[in-house]
Amino acid sequence: AESLGAHLGSYIEQLLGKMLPLVVFRYSEQVRTTAAFACAKLFKASTEAKNMPGLGQRLLVPVADTLLKGLEGEKSEEARNCTCEALRDVLQYCFESGGRDVTTGKYVTPPRVCLGSAAAAELVSKIVTSLARASIERRTRKISAFQSSEEMDADDEDRLEEELLSEEDLMTNLTDCVGYTLKTLPQSDLIRLFDQTVAPTFTPLITADPTLRHNAICLFDDVVEFGGAGASKYLPAFLPVLRAGLEADEPYIRQACAYGVTQVAKQFPESLRALYGELIQVLASLVQSADAASEETVLV
Repeated sequence: AESLGAHLGSYIEQLLGKMLPLVVFRYSEQVRTTAAFACAKLFKASTEAKNMPGLGQRLLVPVADTLLKGLEGEKSEEARNCTCEALRDVLQYCFESGGRDVTTGKYVTPPRVCLGSAAAAELVSKIVTSLARASIERRTRKISAFQSSEEMDADDEDRLEEELLSEEDLMTNLTDCVGYTLKTLPQSDLIRLFDQTVAPTFTPLITADPTLRHNAICLFDDVVEFGGAGASKYLPAFLPVLRAGLEADEPYIRQACAYGVTQVAKQFPESLRALYGELIQVLASLVQSADAASEETVLV
């Protein structure tokens, strides 16, 4: 599927018909993860099959629903992460399906292939209220279990960090799933869904540990960039977070906050009038920092 892409043609739907049941094949973790990634690649091929218009749109709901079902019922940590990554890929392919605008270089919205508002709301609700909250609860339990230990040495700290890394990867993919879905919606639907479903879970994370804070900031960045005028109501609470994050110890926090400031400047320039001088100085120092051009934290 990855090599042939759209050239698979009429075989795409047939292959998906064989692969989708394997996403929830209970007897083999390896089969489930391989099938999940294969479904994502086949779906991408369907969005690129120009000689079969409408194929990607027709396959989107069954593919997304099956991956979500597999994710909700998955007990294996590794398989859970892989299935979530596959779902993230599917939603990213949707967002990119309209191609790039030749003038701005940005992806065209709304894309050619995307969930309807009702289906998007249902997907985001399940991701946020069930999967994301469950991940946060697992993290909390792991940290509490280690902290309750009477003696905790360097090996214990390394083991905790390793266990948390898996949940961090999962939460990042869940956040990306929500972000890609929000960005395909009309602005009014985006704001409504964010208010009703996303904000209650992610707003408290603004003051959480760095990785969860990064997840929340990325979603707020998306809302500012794609939410239109309705996103202005978040600025009083969000701007101080962005300003503080520009001087965070973690480069990925600084990058997310720098991107957020850029989007605020583009969408709501008047809101930054009193901060322009200060922000320019801070951003200039960030651009000159040692890690400013690293692949994962590049500042633009």
